[in-house]
Formats: sequence, C-alpha cells, structure tokens
Amino acid sequence: MTVLDSSLEPSLHVFEQDGGWQWALTVKRASGVGVKVVAFSTDGFRGEADAYAAGQLARAEYDDAVTA
Repeated sequence: MTVLDSSLEPSLHVFEQDGGWQWALTVKRASGVGVKVVAFSTDGFRGEADAYAAGQLARAEYDDAVTA
C-alpha cells in the first residue's frame, strides 16, 4: 500500500471569483513557506456545490497520480 506523503496531501479551496465558483488544489512547499497551487479550475461553476464536487474529483485524481 502506498501512503501519500503528508507534505503532498492537497488542500481543496473553493471560492467565488468574477461571478462564478472556482476550485484550486494546493500543497505545502517543499522548501520555504506558503503553499503551491498544483491544480485549478479554468471554467467557473454556477454554484459552490458544483465547484466543490469538481474539486473533490480533481483531488482524487491528483492523489491517484501522486501515489501511482
């Protein structure tokens, strides 16, 4: 079983921008401070729940890619 390094575990952010809802995934930087954006939506969603669901799917795909 492969376990995702906690430093690579993404955080999902959902936010409203320019009249639509967006999502982004961030991870802690390996060196230095802050976070690094590793994935984000390019099209806005009509509602927060839709953006959250799409972000959850992206997070699962990211987890699968990192642990593969």
